Amino acid sequence: MKCPQCNHEQISGKFCGACGAPLDQSTPVGNAEQAATASTMGNQSAGSGKESVEKVKKMSGDYGQGALRFLKQPSLAFHTGESAFAQGLVTLIIYMAAFSMSLYFLANSLFKLMGMGFGEQASLPFFNISSRLFLVSLIGLVICLASLFMMARFMGLSLTIKQLIAQYGSLVTPFAAINVLAIVFGLSGAVVMTMSLLGVSTTFVLTVVPAIYIYHKGLLLNADRNVFYWSTGTSLLILFISYLIWDWIISDMLDKVDSFLSFF
Repeated sequence: MKCPQCNHEQISGKFCGACGAPLDQSTPVGNAEQAATASTMGNQSAGSGKESVEKVKKMSGDYGQGALRFLKQPSLAFHTGESAFAQGLVTLIIYMAAFSMSLYFLANSLFKLMGMGFGEQASLPFFNISSRLFLVSLIGLVICLASLFMMARFMGLSLTIKQLIAQYGSLVTPFAAINVLAIVFGLSGAVVMTMSLLGVSTTFVLTVVPAIYIYHKGLLLNADRNVFYWSTGTSLLILFISYLIWDWIISDMLDKVDSFLSFF
């Protein structure tokens, strides 16, 4: 306990042992400091949490504005730099996630439809299937980015990995939106619409967009160069590597799916 008159500290008692002043027994030594420290820490924690929320809101808002801008005018992606790396990377992640989820929801809807009337309806394992579909889309994008980077190097273009992801990812924005739309049709079990949307987005993202990207970059570097063949070669390179990967990995996955379906 601390005397309010002379600041003398003692363990107990109603009066100060130094000056005799009455003591406030409800305020033991150190309680004021502990309360002040706790209050300070609480304020700091609340302030830190508020700052984190505001930061997330700002990042989400900035991404939304950027995505809307590239959705309206995709050609703006050619003018972005490494500062838009996060924008492009998030767009590619959304593209892959929407691709895997739309296929999962479609397969799950068909699975429930096939099992109708045979007792309690079960769902397909979400993580097990969607993670494999996500991996398939990831492999496709990695092949595409690697082919683009190699072609850019062969052409003598000054291009970094961050700049490539920023620009290519921004160009993919409209097709990420198509994949998100495919989720809705996948949930409803609309096979034709879901597969049509995914087919269009996959074809453009893996073949058409890379060709346009190399063609545009080639024209900026040297208009007299045969950029048509470079852009066409990029698409052919992507298709060739994708075929090798499909024959090596994806065929094994299809065998497992066939084994799974053989039980029905």
